[in-house]
Amino acid sequence: MDVTNQSVYIGGDGGIVALHQENLTEQALTTNYSNVWLLLYQNENKEIIQCYNDIINVSYCIKMTWDLHLLCEKSFNMSVDKTHPPTYSMITDIAVITTSYGFLSLNLTDMTHNVLHKLKREPNETVVFKSSFVYKASYFLFFQIFQKNGDYISSKIGKLCLNNNAIKAVSTHTSSYEDMELSCVYENKTFRTIEHGIIADGVFVVVFRENGTTLICVFGSSDIALGFHDSRKRFSVELSSHISEICNESAANVANMAYNCTEVHCTKSIYPVYAGKVVITSVDILIHDWYPVLYIGTEDGRIGKIRSYFIDNDLIKNADFQQFDTVKIIKIQTGQDHILALSSNKFQKITFVPCSSCRDCESCMETLNPNCGWDYDTQQCISNQSYVWSWIPSRVGFCANISHLNKQIRIENDTTHNEIKFRIKVPEKIATYCTKASCTVGTISGSIRRNFTSPNTCTISLYNLTAGHYNFSIQCEDGSKNVVIAVKDVDLLRCNDSLACTECTNLGCLWLSESFSCVRACRAVSSIVVEPNFTCEIRQKNSFSWTFEALWIQNTTYVRCLGVNLSETSAQYKIKLKYKTFYVDNYAPLRVYSCRELLYDNTNCGECQYWINKKFECQWCTSDLKCYNEELETCNEIHTIPNCIPSIKMVYPSSGPVNGGTLINITGQSIGNRDDDVIIVDIDGVKCNNVTVLIASNR
Repeated sequence: MDVTNQSVYIGGDGGIVALHQENLTEQALTTNYSNVWLLLYQNENKEIIQCYNDIINVSYCIKMTWDLHLLCEKSFNMSVDKTHPPTYSMITDIAVITTSYGFLSLNLTDMTHNVLHKLKREPNETVVFKSSFVYKASYFLFFQIFQKNGDYISSKIGKLCLNNNAIKAVSTHTSSYEDMELSCVYENKTFRTIEHGIIADGVFVVVFRENGTTLICVFGSSDIALGFHDSRKRFSVELSSHISEICNESAANVANMAYNCTEVHCTKSIYPVYAGKVVITSVDILIHDWYPVLYIGTEDGRIGKIRSYFIDNDLIKNADFQQFDTVKIIKIQTGQDHILALSSNKFQKITFVPCSSCRDCESCMETLNPNCGWDYDTQQCISNQSYVWSWIPSRVGFCANISHLNKQIRIENDTTHNEIKFRIKVPEKIATYCTKASCTVGTISGSIRRNFTSPNTCTISLYNLTAGHYNFSIQCEDGSKNVVIAVKDVDLLRCNDSLACTECTNLGCLWLSESFSCVRACRAVSSIVVEPNFTCEIRQKNSFSWTFEALWIQNTTYVRCLGVNLSETSAQYKIKLKYKTFYVDNYAPLRVYSCRELLYDNTNCGECQYWINKKFECQWCTSDLKCYNEELETCNEIHTIPNCIPSIKMVYPSSGPVNGGTLINITGQSIGNRDDDVIIVDIDGVKCNNVTVLIASNR
């Protein structure tokens, strides 16, 4: 796909179509050329250049008018694998193309081509090109190397200098092409597999993917330049001895790439900006006013927006996505008011929705429209108000929000001030211009510290408010206006309004069991109380209920039911705490068990250990090799944490084909239990797949 000011050109297996960019109506169509692997528009002559494979897999490149009429055609003595199509970039009237043959230059005037450089690789290796671009008179490309059998080897970034006379480098540098591995670190893991790369304003944006995680990292051009220097093996001494020479100039130029340096060291600017599980298949950057916005297409047909990576280094784990199709997005290209998206199913122009259609701050931040921003003063999503401190552009990616705030707040019974604890996260622009901050509950205002990076406290008097539902809000002032930046719902309660024990204690009040009431203060009580008004009620389905005396340990959450004597049964018991005629809580399940009955085999040490690990009160008796209940049975030699020695009795079958696939049964003692997270079985170092415990500890 290539895009001009007026048209969109799309090539593929069925030919080439030209569409009006404004309304996507068809301008021209040709089906004479299938298997198109290169399509570009030369703006100066308003000509289309396309390359394709014929039926015997020989490549041709042709020049066409803007409305797809043939001008000339040239045959190349080569074929191109469309499974891994080449990448290319234009430099005035020259197209640089990367293929399995190496770097080709295609003269767009006379359609002649030359081999600029042949990529060196082993006979059993395949190169898969991911993306390429031209920057500072150098052609950059990202590619992966595989073995012929499909095994991944490595990823690299390559650089081909297009004008050797313009290269400024140390005298020992003799080659115009070089490549190196590139990596980025996230959560102590190094990502090296490159899936895509793009450049904007001298910043390299690289997409990595390792073990199901996608990572987007930003590299300054200085990082790339120094990386190439560090990877060159032709230097007679290490790079460190050249660093002062490289950095002498305030705008040094290494391999024709400019970057800023201090006197003796260069500033590195590598950092990750996004981490997630999505598989990214296309990337484009829209430079909007003074900041960039990164747009991505995914394998499952979604289009996402990632906020600017120049503003701060906060890692984003959730991009803003919209569903475009159900299949892989092949390419996206952005304009100032739209995105052009191409999948194998369809092509569509996605026009950015008006900012006014976003009704709250969250939807304003999530819109694909980079022009939008949320104005906290007017509480509206509006366009381009960067000169207003209360307007936050959608590139920021989040709204001011309050967290760690108790949903229920106690009203003091006197004029004592409440200390309401909370945290608040605000955009950097708000934090910069907010000279004074305050808090409000209902119509009552309080004071807070202007601190947006650590836990905060709202000091406020709530004595004159009645219990009920209120808004807790944070305001900012800049000296001229007071703006609400965040709101959270809270419930105000007094201790004597609480009718439940949990609600009472969550407020910091005391629950009186005698009166079944909530109070602010309470008389001292003994630490252990046998409360005659508390009982444990145990019942069983289709059976009678039993009532037992309760021993309540004050200042704890423990209640002990006394004198309980129940029989083991498959039918589940239920237990509930009761105060006089009131039930304190819902029924909880109660299991009555005998350790000997839990086991398939009472003499199996491994099974006994399994139930001990599950916190059942069992013990392994070493003297008679049986599993007993603690305290109820006697044993001469007890091990509450037994050391069970695994043993294998039989492996069936004992032979099988070398290509695998044989189902193997292993029988033994203490070799596995139900619910084991990981069971590893290997035969002479080769791991078995889908290992399952059939009978605990035996097979």
